[in-house]
Amino acid sequence: MQKRGVFFSGDALVALLIIFFVLLVVFPVKENVRVVSEAHQDILNSLSVLKVGEVDDGYVSALISSGVITDLNKSLLEQIGEFSVTDPDLARDVAESVLGDLNLTGNIGVWYGSVLVYSSNKTEFENAEDVDTARLILSGIKEGESITGFSARAFLSSNLINDYFYFGGYVGDGNISVNVPYEGNISSAELELTVNNNFELYINGVFQGTYTKSASEFTPVNYALNTSDFISGNNVIELRGNNLHVAGGFFRISYKPDVSFSDDKKYNFPGINGLINLYDGFYIPGDLEGIDIFLHINSSNTSVFLNLGNVSVFNSTTNGEETIVIDDATLGSMLDYSELSRKTIPIRFGMKNVTFLGIEQDIDVFSVTDLSGSMCGTCSGGGFLCCFFGGPCNNNQLQCEDCGGSCSNPAIDTAKQANNLFIDSILNSSNDNKVGLVGYKGSVSSGDVHALSNDSTSLKNEVNSWSAGGWTCICCGINRAVDDLLAQSDTDKFRSIVVMSDGQATHECAQQNTGDPSQDAIEAACDAYNISGITVHAIGFGENVDEATLQQIASCGNGDYYFSAVDELVDIYEQVAQNIIAEYIEQTIDIVGDLHARLFEDSYIQFDYEQQNIPVGLIITLEKIFDDDYSGNFFVESDSSILETRVTSYSGPRWTANVGIDGNSVYNLSTYGSDYIKLGDPYIVNIPNSLVGGGEHIVNLTTGVAPDNSTQGSDSNKIIYTIVKNASSFSPILSTADGCDWSIEFEDDSVVNSAIPKEYLGSESCYYNSSFSDGLIVDNNDAYQVAVLNLLGEMDVDSNGKVDFLFTQEDLAVSLDEVAGIPFTWSSEVQARRWY
Repeated sequence: MQKRGVFFSGDALVALLIIFFVLLVVFPVKENVRVVSEAHQDILNSLSVLKVGEVDDGYVSALISSGVITDLNKSLLEQIGEFSVTDPDLARDVAESVLGDLNLTGNIGVWYGSVLVYSSNKTEFENAEDVDTARLILSGIKEGESITGFSARAFLSSNLINDYFYFGGYVGDGNISVNVPYEGNISSAELELTVNNNFELYINGVFQGTYTKSASEFTPVNYALNTSDFISGNNVIELRGNNLHVAGGFFRISYKPDVSFSDDKKYNFPGINGLINLYDGFYIPGDLEGIDIFLHINSSNTSVFLNLGNVSVFNSTTNGEETIVIDDATLGSMLDYSELSRKTIPIRFGMKNVTFLGIEQDIDVFSVTDLSGSMCGTCSGGGFLCCFFGGPCNNNQLQCEDCGGSCSNPAIDTAKQANNLFIDSILNSSNDNKVGLVGYKGSVSSGDVHALSNDSTSLKNEVNSWSAGGWTCICCGINRAVDDLLAQSDTDKFRSIVVMSDGQATHECAQQNTGDPSQDAIEAACDAYNISGITVHAIGFGENVDEATLQQIASCGNGDYYFSAVDELVDIYEQVAQNIIAEYIEQTIDIVGDLHARLFEDSYIQFDYEQQNIPVGLIITLEKIFDDDYSGNFFVESDSSILETRVTSYSGPRWTANVGIDGNSVYNLSTYGSDYIKLGDPYIVNIPNSLVGGGEHIVNLTTGVAPDNSTQGSDSNKIIYTIVKNASSFSPILSTADGCDWSIEFEDDSVVNSAIPKEYLGSESCYYNSSFSDGLIVDNNDAYQVAVLNLLGEMDVDSNGKVDFLFTQEDLAVSLDEVAGIPFTWSSEVQARRWY
């Protein structure tokens, strides 16, 4: 049976093969063969050799008759290519007219680059399964064989400039006036200042209205002024009110000038009618060659003085209203000109027989107290078994007392008494003062912390709840106090920390991460002062204190170090409190008797030096507000040249102490002396051009009342810098030059709408504003549109979609070059495609 089965299977296989062979012979496979058409290649060949003048087409003839087509020797391929660039719709119309009568089968289309100019099809190209393509390169390079192109130049025929007239760091006390000279046509005027009282404003004797004082001496107010009473020439601006003083500010005017930029060679005194009390400064950009002072003053019943830097150059009374000239010969014998060159020089102009008001308010201070086990010492009287099984009683107050003992060295009790007295001293000096508490051990527990408060009872309850025990993390205490001060304190208050320790730092802080507990503590104090402007005082307590570390904490924290024996700690805390209360001496004066004087606004200081050469180009003045209370940054493009950089300082009752750029010091008031009350306080500090190149720059500024007491400034401070850069821009050679209706936004949020060129009558709209930061044009082949867009981009220095300086509709001009023969270097690949 097995053999018969195998034999049957073999017969079946042979039969199956015979059947397949018959099928292949009798019924062969049918192949569909596509007939290849070269119609698309023929179209390109015909269009490339057939000249426009040879075409028998009514539409083309009409275009010739109307002058739209002028060169009859161009090939149809070239003519349609020209239209595909200048007028794509016209290109399609010509192609349809010429090719539309052809009896084409299948799907055929003609493209110039990405522009479809002709199509005869039954199915969409996007659905094609197979495509045959014929190609030709059409170029607009050869002379006489290409279309005419255009190149446009956009430029400013003139522009509005911003000019600034500054108040000093402190100008008072009485009615205040400022000269505002300019030559040209004014466009706008603005007043920014900090002022202590409401005031009336007069422009050239014309009342403008009553204006509200600033919220604080660190935050200015801004007012837009009516320009109708300004005149080309000299203008006198007056602020009238009750004992006014201005702690920084400026008038800014925008106008079309009759003269270009020039360095200052004169410092103009503000007018003061009342109590002459001026703190200011001036800058000499080059090597000082000569200086003269002209004073118009009436000080018949009081003696006045004028200090330049730390040198008194005038000290006298007048016989009524007088004009006093201090010439170069006199000043040259008193001043070292080399020390005045390329520096901001503080000016102090004041009255004798006056007193200065002190500030005994606005203090926020944290007491940071060591609660480590050494503040308890040895436990006396604690039960042996309790201390053995419950935990060590020595250096642990709670465990010691739980076991019936007491601390043999109750330094913690003395620290509590000292803190309670400190609380009273600070809070009793002013209702606005506040105290915060941080107790630290190996870390800081929330139970040992009290937020800033003027609630004496609550603060003392916290102090009395403290217990000693554990290790010593000084940096933990400082860091927590800094965090709470920054979160809870106002920036216009004097902020400080008093840190006390009786031993060695034992624990590190990840925030400082030096790897050494003592160094972490020192760095925490450095960070508190250098980064946050918080003064750190230190108190060393007892025999085992690490004085070296605490001294460095106080030094780097710009504070004072105090050492105390146990029985002196309360007195030391009282001394520290009084020193903190007396930190400030305000610049405002109080008078004894009926004193009055007047400094007229035509007084000035004239100085001579070799002026810089001003590069040719567009002059732009920009403002950049500070990033925070300490610093700001600004950017100078590589294609710009710096002309001037000024830093404003709203220092309030304090003095502008230090200004630096990129780590370089440019102003340090302490170089002129330690008694700031005798020194000027410039509102403007200039930065030498040599320190300002292309790229980003960081400016730092601090204020203070003494060399060993400085703090933050104001986040309203500004960097005002003037650059010169190219004032024109070109388009490449393009195919059209029609223009556009432009809407242009400026940095002050104003908008100019203008047709460019002025004769443009079309309907296309182009934009340069914050909604389109790179600008928006309609036609990238329009020379006018491209040139204007490029110019506006050049004038948007910070690339925020707003032009950084003002101009009027009449200032923006464009010129056009029409180039025949070699119009613009365009080329395009022409494709005729057949698809299936």
